[in-house]
Amino acid sequence: AAGLPVEIVSASGSGTFHFSAHLGGLTELQAGGGAFSDLSYQKWGLEHEFALTVLTRVVSRPAPERIIVDGGFKAMSVQHGLPRPLGVAPLKNLVLSAEHGKLELESGDTTLKVGDLVPFIPGYGDSTVCLHDELCVVSGGTLQAVWAIPGRTGSR
Repeated sequence: AAGLPVEIVSASGSGTFHFSAHLGGLTELQAGGGAFSDLSYQKWGLEHEFALTVLTRVVSRPAPERIIVDGGFKAMSVQHGLPRPLGVAPLKNLVLSAEHGKLELESGDTTLKVGDLVPFIPGYGDSTVCLHDELCVVSGGTLQAVWAIPGRTGSR
């Protein structure tokens, strides 16, 4: 390889880009997932604002301390930890099946009703995005765009 021209010198990921950014000779950083941030990056000390949520709907309230939503591990990856629901009373436990999430609250709460929306911050955005065909871009509660995810079906 000595003497061959090198056009691209790539390094790092979202969790370590702040280290690699100070190295000389790099032409690009592989920090794509950091654009969304998620709970795993927060654990690694990257305090970026969360920009990705998975929107679920309450489909059942079998008890005041239990909420069933229509999103499970087929919609939210658990690769680096469980997602976190927003706007929900403190959780005692969260269990994801393939198609549903069961939220067990620390105490009874009747605020959320069947049909209400519950957004989740992914545990790991990279492996959550690839579970979907589209990303809906929302700003101020208004849908701004729908982006196709053409590469989600994998490599050939």
